[in-house]
Amino acid sequence: MSASLCARFKYRVTDGGSPGRDKRQRRTVPSLPAVGERKAARTRIVLSNTNALPVRDLENMSVANLADEARVGSLLGLDDELLEQLRDAKLFKRGQNWSLFHRPATLVRRETVELGRVVQQINEAADSARPVARQLITGARQSGKSVLLLQAASMAYTSKWVVVDVPDAIDHVNNHHSYGPLDASEDNGPHRLYVQPSLTAGLLSRLVYSNEAVLQALQPQTTPPDGLFAKPANTLADVAHYGADHPAQSWPVFTYLMTELTQPGRPPLLVAIDGLDHWMGPSHYRNSDYDIIHAHQFTLLPNGGLVLAATTASNNPIFPTFSILLQQIAALNDGLQPSSPLFPLPAPYQKLDTRVSSLLDTTTAANATITRMHGLSKPETRGLLDYFAKSGLLRDAVSDNLVSELWALAGSGNVGDLCKLAVRARVDASKVLTTFGTSEGIRRGQGEHIPKSAWK
Repeated sequence: MSASLCARFKYRVTDGGSPGRDKRQRRTVPSLPAVGERKAARTRIVLSNTNALPVRDLENMSVANLADEARVGSLLGLDDELLEQLRDAKLFKRGQNWSLFHRPATLVRRETVELGRVVQQINEAADSARPVARQLITGARQSGKSVLLLQAASMAYTSKWVVVDVPDAIDHVNNHHSYGPLDASEDNGPHRLYVQPSLTAGLLSRLVYSNEAVLQALQPQTTPPDGLFAKPANTLADVAHYGADHPAQSWPVFTYLMTELTQPGRPPLLVAIDGLDHWMGPSHYRNSDYDIIHAHQFTLLPNGGLVLAATTASNNPIFPTFSILLQQIAALNDGLQPSSPLFPLPAPYQKLDTRVSSLLDTTTAANATITRMHGLSKPETRGLLDYFAKSGLLRDAVSDNLVSELWALAGSGNVGDLCKLAVRARVDASKVLTTFGTSEGIRRGQGEHIPKSAWK
């Protein structure tokens, strides 16, 4: 081979001595995140924004000002103690725009005042004559159903109630958690019942950390079952802590705790459930014969209190029997009797879920009240926009024209859409509107609109 040809083809020699190959670099494998780190980042909720302006005249929430008719359209803040209780109860949701403002605050609506009067009525009643209220909250998507649940829990916490909450009912039916059949000695129904130890332990954890001050002051009045506790429990907080730390014993601990909380002289209870639709049909769990387990197979308040449940419109399942049940309860609220020809009934050959349809025969469902969440009124919209402007998030002056425009664009005051349009949207309207068919559009070469009847 000539010298010129050797000069053209030069081989690289590595440490191994093999020509034509570079030394291989060792691949660096990135370390995986810690257990639960990705879920914590995905479910993280930010409750403050230091870039927003603080609203100086913002008052804190209480039962008295939430039940005041003159407060409709104003916003009330959450103090630090109440904020920690709501955070421990997991009542904040990611889509509620808490991260936009300097501190969390909620809008007082007409439905809030009505609910505040119910709580005030229970507080003012005697211990032996406290009423029990049952309400179902329905409405369109982003109409404020979950926020109304949060406001009810805030009233209960400030009134020293005990709050038992289920932040998302879908967790109990989506087959993501362990479950097992209930002991035959406790199962007396026609269908086999099942328990979910991990979810029951989570429920006890939320209950004890959000109501710890109240539970620390309550002592057990009844004797617990033999062998339930490893050491004696001096307070109800110790009972709930034991069930939260021992999921295998969470179900008997929960039943014992509810027995204690319903003894005479105990504080009122608030049972708050978000996403009740998911409990009104078949679940994704199966039994040992691979048959589908109904949600009602997964297992009242003598001291008075409030049972509050909200439906969901974001990921609502299609259960026609529950829809008919809601219509029938609404008809009963309006004074319509079941014998009336206008009373809503299912279709003649429609297949019904007997577990759900039979709820209307019970006193609990028949005495329930349905609260329909609609859009905000014009005064409530103005109060919300004023708060946006005081926080430095709304650049325009709050005028009657702006209130009417945003109220109409938000679908008659839908609070979720109103926040998107007023705070989150950064779109110039002049760039969105088209000039097609106008003289300005023809001048720009966009063409001229020709009616379809003039086509040849």
